This record gives sequence, structure tokens and C-alpha cells, in this order.
Amino acid sequence: MKHAPSVPTLAVTAAMLCFSFAPANADTINQVQTNDTSGESWLTPATWSNNAVASSGNDYVSGSGMVLRSPTTTNSTFGGDSLTINGAQFNLTGSSTPGTITIADLRVTNGGAVVNGSGTSQTQTIAGGTVNFTGNSFFRLNANDSTARHITLSSQLTGDGNVGLMQKGTLTLNGAGNAFSGTWTVGGTNVNILGTNYTNTASRISTLDAVSSGSLGINSSLVANAYSIIKIGYDWETTGSLSLGLNSKLFLENNLTVSSFFINGADLGTGVFTYDFLNENYAGYFDTTGLEGSITVGMIPEPSTYAALAGATLLGFAALRRRRRS
Repeated sequence: MKHAPSVPTLAVTAAMLCFSFAPANADTINQVQTNDTSGESWLTPATWSNNAVASSGNDYVSGSGMVLRSPTTTNSTFGGDSLTINGAQFNLTGSSTPGTITIADLRVTNGGAVVNGSGTSQTQTIAGGTVNFTGNSFFRLNANDSTARHITLSSQLTGDGNVGLMQKGTLTLNGAGNAFSGTWTVGGTNVNILGTNYTNTASRISTLDAVSSGSLGINSSLVANAYSIIKIGYDWETTGSLSLGLNSKLFLENNLTVSSFFINGADLGTGVFTYDFLNENYAGYFDTTGLEGSITVGMIPEPSTYAALAGATLLGFAALRRRRRS
């Protein structure tokens, strides 16, 4: 005669099943060898503290003083669950043709820099899940005047850091509806990136091209410093600020709404500024190819403010109905 399993036996079995299906915590693997030699990359086992090629189930960190390279192939995919560039330099090596580098979760922080290190005038695209920016982080394009190098971000952008863009080329944002809420800072002089100062010039201009709707993020700010070009391909509305410095240029082809607006340090105050007015009074800061956008300056209510106003309206209607009944 068979006996039914006892209650303690069932409990132990259930506990074992739950344990066996519980997700394992990812291990953190640190970079221990910099990729200074040609041919070394994240595929080099000695790059990592576990002496193995990056693989799923692990989180990877490239720390201060390190240089990490992507493989010298047209397209490549990082095998780990995440890659953090923490005060390190990440070279998008690629090949002699435009390519795509896919990373599920890229995090750039603490002065970390992403560099187009391909050596040719072409575009490296970062794709995958998300790119998160915290603290200060940088994109560096080409440090000489001969050719421009470009980077395209197709991933979803998150975080609240300050993202700097320097040197000759274009950073294109084509991921729509990004949640980034920090500051984009383009161009400048004597900008320190990992211990080296970089300066833009008239022949070394950085361009930020926000192509897709929402690609600049949610309530982010934008600072255009010396020798920079800004292109915004949609109607941008933000509670952040817009600042145009000397030798910067904005392509005003759409309608922008910001909380504050500065030109060469001067606060323009609130109001609606048309392209014609701006181009006439601030010549040199705006492209002159027949654009027809405008900049509206004034505080934009946060979503919580709209909710509060709606609530107050409902309370007002309720009070009015009670007074009519009485």
C-alpha cells in the first residue's frame, strides 16, 4: 500500500523547487588588463578578472586607468549582461566600414569616455537595450582636423548626468522617447577628459544631431559651447535650459520650449523668439538657410503640477454644486 507523502516532505520538496528556479545573482567581473595592444579587445580573456571572454550572467566593469576596445570587426555584440565604463576609456574600434556595436546595458559614469577609435572617417553605432549616464561622461570623436568621426546612439538613453561631446564629428541621437534628464554639453575649450585637455576649433567642430522625437530626453538641458553645432529634428519641450555660447550655432528648424534661454551668457527672459528675430539680433548663433522655428521661454509645469491643477478644478466644481444645492 502506497502512502501519501507527509506534509514536511512536501514542504521540503517545494522549497527545493523554489530554490532551483530562483534567478542567480550576476557576478561582477573587473577589467584587470588594459587593451593597449592592437588586436586586444573585450574578447581577450586576460582583459577580465575571471580570465574568460565576456559572457551572459555577469556584469563587467572597466575602471579608472583602463582602456577597453571593441573587436575590430564590422559588427560586434558584448556578451555580458552589462558593461560599466567607470572613469575608463571605451574605444569603438570597429573596422574600416560603418558598423554596429550591440550592448544590452551600457553605463558610463565618473568621467568615463566613449571614443570613436576606428581610425577612419565613418560611423560607429551603439545599439542594444539602454545607455545610462551618471555623473560626468564624455563622447570624443576625432582629435585632429583631417577627418570627422561619428557615433550614433540607437539605444534608449537614461540617467541624469552631464554628457560632454568634443572633437570633430557628429553624435546622432536616433532613439525615440529617451528618459535621459541630465545635460548635454557640446564643444568647448580646455575640456579635461581622463587627464587630457581637448579644445575645439573652427576646423574641429562637434555636432549634436537629435533626430528622433524625444531623443534629447525628458526635461534635459542643452549647453552649446565654442565650436559646436546643434540640430534638433523635432519640437523640443523641456523644463531644462538652453544656452548658446560664442562660436556655437543652432539650426532652428522646429519649435523649442525651454524654461530659460541664454546667448553668450545673457538671459533673454521669457517670451516667444522667432527665427527672424533671433537671426537679426544675434547674427552668427543661428544657421541662415531659411529656417522658420521659434524658441518659447517660460516655466513648463511638471506633470505633477497638471495633476494638482486638475484636482483643484474638480474640488471647485464639487464645491459649486454643493452651494447650488443649498
